[in-house]
Parts: sequence; structure tokens; C-alpha cells
Amino acid sequence: MIFKRAVAKLRAQDWSAITIELGIVILGVFIGTWVANWNQERTAQRDTRALLVQLQPEMAQQKQFVHSARKYFAATQGYAATAFAGWRGDPTVSDADFVIAAYQASQAYGLSSNEQNWATIFGGDQLRRIDDPAIRAPLQRLMTFDNSILSFRMLLTRYRDNVRLVIPNDVQQAIRKSCDDRPDPNGLTLSLPATCRIDVPSAARVAATLRAHPELIEQLAQHEAAVAAQLTNFGLFEAQVDALDKAIKRLD
Repeated sequence: MIFKRAVAKLRAQDWSAITIELGIVILGVFIGTWVANWNQERTAQRDTRALLVQLQPEMAQQKQFVHSARKYFAATQGYAATAFAGWRGDPTVSDADFVIAAYQASQAYGLSSNEQNWATIFGGDQLRRIDDPAIRAPLQRLMTFDNSILSFRMLLTRYRDNVRLVIPNDVQQAIRKSCDDRPDPNGLTLSLPATCRIDVPSAARVAATLRAHPELIEQLAQHEAAVAAQLTNFGLFEAQVDALDKAIKRLD
């Protein structure tokens, strides 16, 4: 109808009316486009918010993993202290405890790969829609976080390799049989027994062999430095997860 009126007024050379009619058409198109874009953006923001809320179980698992890693390394550090005492000839450390501790101090824990990337969990398109810096900043850091520094490969040190060359295989098997990594009930994390009381085959002979390799003392010190660095990396990662978790919970 509006176009018929415009044609009629054009024939009548009613330029003022034509201008008004044309303005109405343009304004209508503009408003329609603006409303469509507004609805689309609102829908996208609602979807982004829903996705943020859905990240909470993932963050809970990540924090649980970091907590289990701290407990795990607390156990290996305890074994390392006993192993150092064994090399010093501390009379309170039995040969069996020395051998067990030397092995358990070499245990490693961490992410198995770098495949889990926050960029794949939460895409870049959604990130651009987040205006809240309290959410955007930690999420962006997690999306670019190099998970490889949390890998157990960071602890595949000379000590781990060499102490397992010195300790006989049957002794290692006996330790692993009773005191190896244990999956937690949730099946997502591992724990290491803080103590290990077993009979070690030929404990005196194996302990003497370990003491005949004093270079392992320095290598264990380097291994412990790697553990400390690993714990620092876990702390950096956990701080970003905590910040994001707290910010998202304020959306509820």
C-alpha cells in the first residue's frame, strides 16, 4: 500500500510526501534490522551465560585435581625426606624404609596430555560477548594456559630414571603391588599412600647399592626442585579457576 501511495505521489510530483514516505520506509528497515540484531545478541548473551554456568562442574573437577596433586606430592616429599636421611646413614631409617622411600620419591603425577584446553571448552566467539572483566580476565587466561606445564612429564627427571635402574625390578614390583598409585572413589584422581610398610627382598643389599650411588642424592634434590615448580604451576592454574568460579557464581 505504501508503495502505491509513493507511485501516485511521484506522478503528482509531490516531492515532500515522497521524501516522507521514503524516510518511513528507510526508518522501518533500520528499526527492523536493529530489533533483529538486538534479539540475536540477547540470545547469544543468554547462551553465553548458560555456557558459563555449565563450566562450574568442570571447574570443580579441576580444583579437585589440584587438591589431589598437592596431597600426592606431600606424600612424595615425605618419602624424599626419608630417602635423604637414609643416604645420610640416619640410624632411625631402616634399610627397607630407605629403599621404599628412594623409589616412592620418584613417583610423578599430573595431567597426562595437553589436549584439555579451555579454548575448546569455551570458544572465542563467546569470550567476546563477556563484558564483565572479573569473568573475562581469568577465563581468557585459562583459555591460553599451557597445560603442558602441569603434565607428569615435567617430573620425568634423571632421578626417576636412574633410581629405577639401581633398584632391582622385583623390589619395584613389590612396592608397586602394595603402595602404588590408588584411584580415588570418584575415579578422576590418584593418591599415593603416605606410608608403605612391606618386606623388601634383600633390603640390606639394595640399600647398600643405593648408597654406592651418591650422585642420586643430587639428582633427588633436582627432582624435588621440579616438584616445587610443579606445585607453583598448579597454584597459578588454581588461582585462575577460583577467580572464574567466584565470578560465575555471582551470576546465579
